[in-house]
Amino acid sequence: MNKSLSQSGIRSFWGQLPVPYLYMILLGIGLGLLLGLRFYFTFWMSGEITKWTFENYFIPPFTNQTLWGFIAPLVYWALLQFPVGKGTTSWRWAQAIGFSMVIAMFHEIMSYVVWWVPYHLTGYEKITWEMIRNTSVRIPAGFIGQWVEYWVLYLVFAGIDSSRKFKQKELELVRLESQRNQSQLDALRLQLQPHFLFNTLNTISSLVDIDPKAAQTMVRKLGDLLRGLLATHENHLIPFEKELEFVRNYLDIEQVRFNDRLRIDYDIDPGTQGVLVPAFILQPLMENALKHGFSGRLEACTIRVSAKWCDGDRLCLKVADDGKGATEAFADLFQKGIGLRNVKERLELIYQDQASLVIAGDRHPGFVVTVVLPKKMA
Repeated sequence: MNKSLSQSGIRSFWGQLPVPYLYMILLGIGLGLLLGLRFYFTFWMSGEITKWTFENYFIPPFTNQTLWGFIAPLVYWALLQFPVGKGTTSWRWAQAIGFSMVIAMFHEIMSYVVWWVPYHLTGYEKITWEMIRNTSVRIPAGFIGQWVEYWVLYLVFAGIDSSRKFKQKELELVRLESQRNQSQLDALRLQLQPHFLFNTLNTISSLVDIDPKAAQTMVRKLGDLLRGLLATHENHLIPFEKELEFVRNYLDIEQVRFNDRLRIDYDIDPGTQGVLVPAFILQPLMENALKHGFSGRLEACTIRVSAKWCDGDRLCLKVADDGKGATEAFADLFQKGIGLRNVKERLELIYQDQASLVIAGDRHPGFVVTVVLPKKMA
C-alpha cells in the first residue's frame, strides 16, 4: 500500500510540472547547443579550433545546460517543498538555501562525470588523479555559478507557478460567480412562477361556479403551459420560438378569462425565432400589459407582441397595450412591480450591459415595454 501511495505521489508531482519533462530536457539541450556553438564558432572563425577548444568551450556549456534540463524537476520540487517569499521563516530559508547548495554541488560534480565517464570508457581520455586534482580546484568557482543558475531557474518556476495559480484563481472566481448568477436566476425564476400560478389558479377558482366550461379550458391550457415550463426548467436561455409558444399558451388562458375583451396582435419576423432569449421573459410583460390595458376601463383591450431586428443584429421584443398608460413614475414601477423588476434583474445577470429594458407609457394611449437583446442563435 505504501508503494502504491508513493507511486501515486510521484505521478501527482510529475503532473504538476509547469512544463512537460520532455520539453525541459529538449530546452536544456537546445540552450546547451546554442551556448556551446556560440563559443565554438568564435574560435572556428578565427581558425583556432583544437581539441582543447572543443573540450573547454563547447562541452562545458552544453553539459551544463543539458544537465539542468534533466534535474529541473528537483528545482520545481524545492519550490513546492520550500517556498520562500514575504513572511518566510528563518528555518524555511535555511532549508531552501541548504537544498539549493546541495543541488548546485551535485550539478557541478555531475557536469564533469557525464563528460569524463564516456571519455574514460571509450578510451578517448583516461581519468587520472591529476585530472581529479585539477578539477577539484575549479569546483568551488563552478559551484557558485551553478548556485546562481539554480536560483534563476527557481525564480522562473516561481513566476510560472504564480501565473498558473492566478489563472486558476480567476477561473475559480468565474465559476463561483457563474454559480452565484445561476442561483440568483433560479431564485428570480422561482419568484415569478408561483406569482403567475397564483393569479391563474385564482382566476380558475372564480370561474368554476359561473362558467365551469371556461374553467375546464383554463385548466387544460394551464397544463399545456406547465409542461412547457418543465421542459425548459434547466435552461435559462431558450429559442424565441419556444418562448413565443409559451406566451401564446399564457394569452390563451387570459383570453378565456376576458372573453372577447382581449385581442392579441402578433408581429414576428420569421428570422427571429431561432434567437436565444431568457426563458419566461415575456410573461411578466404580458401581465403588465393586461394590468395597464384593462385598468379603469370596461371596453376591449388590444395587446401587441412584436419581435424585430434593430440596430442591425439586435433583437427587439416589444409588448404594447392600448390602455391609458402608466399612472406611476417609472422608477416606482420597478420598485413595486415584481414582474418588471424581475425582468430587469435577470437581464442584468445574463447580459450585464449588453441588454436593455425600456418603458414608454407616459402618453395616452398605451403602455409599451421594449426588451433589446444581443443576437445569440440557438
